[in-house]
Amino acid sequence: EDPDGEWAVRRKIAQAIDELQLPYRLEWSMRANVRDGNVSFKVALTPESVFPASMYVEGLGVVQSSREMRRKAASAYAQRIALLMAATAFRASWRIKHVWFAGTIDTATRHWCYLSVDFDRWRFSKLDLAHVDDLPRAMRPFVPTMRIENDILRPVKQTFDPEEPRFCPPERFAAVSLTSRRLKPPLAQALGTPSVNGLAIEEADKRRMVASDILLNLVPSHEEKSTERNVRMVMELAANDPDPTVRSAAERTVRALIDGTVDSSEPLDVGDQFVSGDALTQAVRDAKRLLAHKMVGGASNAAPRPDARDEEGRAKKANVPSQDAIAAARILTKVLAPIDENGLYADSPTIEHRYFGNYVDRALYNRMLARERSVFLVPDAYFEAHFILSVAYLAQHDYDAALSEAWRLFELAPLDRNANMHLVRCLEECEKMDEARKALTDYLKLAHDPDSLGVAYYRMAFFQWQANNLLAAQACYQLAMTFSPSAAGIISVELAALALQNPQTLTRELSQEQVVEVLEDAGVPLAPTQEVSQTFMECTRASLDAEVFPVAKNFAAVLGSFTSDDVVRAIIDSLEDAPDR
Repeated sequence: EDPDGEWAVRRKIAQAIDELQLPYRLEWSMRANVRDGNVSFKVALTPESVFPASMYVEGLGVVQSSREMRRKAASAYAQRIALLMAATAFRASWRIKHVWFAGTIDTATRHWCYLSVDFDRWRFSKLDLAHVDDLPRAMRPFVPTMRIENDILRPVKQTFDPEEPRFCPPERFAAVSLTSRRLKPPLAQALGTPSVNGLAIEEADKRRMVASDILLNLVPSHEEKSTERNVRMVMELAANDPDPTVRSAAERTVRALIDGTVDSSEPLDVGDQFVSGDALTQAVRDAKRLLAHKMVGGASNAAPRPDARDEEGRAKKANVPSQDAIAAARILTKVLAPIDENGLYADSPTIEHRYFGNYVDRALYNRMLARERSVFLVPDAYFEAHFILSVAYLAQHDYDAALSEAWRLFELAPLDRNANMHLVRCLEECEKMDEARKALTDYLKLAHDPDSLGVAYYRMAFFQWQANNLLAAQACYQLAMTFSPSAAGIISVELAALALQNPQTLTRELSQEQVVEVLEDAGVPLAPTQEVSQTFMECTRASLDAEVFPVAKNFAAVLGSFTSDDVVRAIIDSLEDAPDR
């Protein structure tokens, strides 16, 4: 790792603070911009009420402490904590030039700041930290915002916001697909792409950006010649865009404005028409309504990522009538047929078309599965359409057709959990049990998040039980429960049923060593594999060092679900959210 990169510096700061030996619990948060040399800390100060009821006073010995004595002790402790935190950050990297510190106390109704200071490296280096006896004198060179009366800190105005751009540059959250920034060679190697846009997962990003410009310039329908003015504006903004999907969006939006299908007084409708008003997206919406018309709440069309992958479970629970499934399949086939017959999203020797549900899948695909071909993103609606079509075929008991669609989904998204689990389901329905078990085994070699691992091991337990590999089934159930504790109830019931089948063998829980041995004998991967784990951590560090925060936060969220380590949690908590737009 880069010893002065975002990941390493945050880790060293978090590690050092975690190892501090302090008399009171330290609650803190951090924001960092290592590239510009800025770190900020916000610390919850230890209140006076926590300090002891008796204190040692030179010449008097141990005496009962008054409130004033405790307030003085709390004020001195706050200043020492400020110096300690600054020293920790400066020691983490030579790149850190400024450390901002805010000491606060929050109550149910008020937020109080008692100390706000900007420590700079040059002045801080002049301090003798081993002999800081006169605290106000030590703090004075930094011109702190603090008010001391009789050695007691009084509330002041906090002079910085940890979320401001010098700590949290907004460009960190630039749309990944629209960023042409090149990556430094080590980061490019770790993320499997020479530029940031090689991590993109949103095919519609360009249309969304253009739609935002359109909405800013939209003329309400009640104004004179609004339709004419809006048509001209849309064409000027989008008609000559190099992206063909943007040009198509402009044409259909203009038609809708002219024929009155959308009203310019409803900006959200205009934006939706531009971004996702195509025939394929509309067909997906219609098919989902057919499959979900009896479900509580219906189908959601507002999810930021496709939710068609939930349709299989929804359809099964709702016992969707076959006529609705037939109608849904007919709608989707009509739109998909010309797309697939013309090979619009077919792979070629130089291009491959893929779908990614998250940034982790995209980065791991770059590293572990990508070939020397350019990756083009398929529209979300195209992936959804094939998924819903497969579900519709399942509902009609046309298992071969469902399997064909499932293979297409797997080709589009080989790392996607739902695509893989759906493929396993369709193989089962076609009574291809060996192929289903192999597909699940292959997926375990690449699975990387707790939810995926829990589902995969739960399904693998069934296959091992079916093959009478009862110890392997038990091992898979135990791992499923480890990764998916929320499913412990149903797993426990099935484990009990498994134990009844062979009480001599399945009498107690397997140890970790036994689980590893049993799975190895059964040919079941122990996931996440060492290769996946190493690649995952390399991508996590690289995405943070490259300051591609949509990707970094996705990796951090998965990493956080695996561990309760305080250092890792502190790194994750130090990542700010996207700025308000």
